[in-house]
Amino acid sequence: MGGFPTSGGVVEYRGKMYVTRSGGAGFVRLVIPAGEGAVDFPDGIKFGNTDGIRWVNIACSSLTRRLFREVDGLWRGVKVSVGHMHLTGWDTGKVNLAYAGSSPEQALALGFKGDQYMGWYAAADPAEVEIMSVTVTERPLSA
Repeated sequence: MGGFPTSGGVVEYRGKMYVTRSGGAGFVRLVIPAGEGAVDFPDGIKFGNTDGIRWVNIACSSLTRRLFREVDGLWRGVKVSVGHMHLTGWDTGKVNLAYAGSSPEQALALGFKGDQYMGWYAAADPAEVEIMSVTVTERPLSA
């Protein structure tokens, strides 16, 4: 799970940390990193591939820890919330950013898409983002 920190769910499974994408009654869906496969997830309930992102559903009872990570940074001189990493598509390797300012004019000038009602978002190269804070909150293991 190393590399650039992003906001979202993170779990510990068999001594390793994994990013989660979703979950359901009693399970979480983990993103399977490159170089790992079904053999690394013997407790896997279901395996799949959605738009090139390999995943596995793991029972919450098989997890050691469940966390939520909030990452804030600076991009082009403004505060942003750092979202998930794009794993496929034209923006592979970029991170989602949510504008944390209050000026629609500034958001548009910086290249964010959206509006003042739904929020302003952009995809950026992680090298352009300066991480300012990472807040980790423990969550219950049950879904």
